[in-house]
Amino acid sequence: MDLTNIELTELQKQVDKLNDQLREFTEGEKEVVEQAREKLTRAVDSLKDRGVKLSKDARRISKQADEYAHENPWQIAGAVALVALAAGLVIGRSRR
Repeated sequence: MDLTNIELTELQKQVDKLNDQLREFTEGEKEVVEQAREKLTRAVDSLKDRGVKLSKDARRISKQADEYAHENPWQIAGAVALVALAAGLVIGRSRR
């Protein structure tokens, strides 16, 4: 999505306004904001960790599937043929 200069200017005005409001917080409010920021940082870190774990799991599963396909090529070819036959039958019947 491309932002026009007007949109960027408006966005900058909003950011500046927010920064001005943040400067006006009392000490108690600053603590609340800091706690919220820490929670957000922990949540982002947790999501990053989960993303790394999911990526590793996906690579592991992909490697296992690749090994299985190399060890059992005829089973894979047979399964693909059955799926193609079933799809052909469904498509053929739907045209009648």
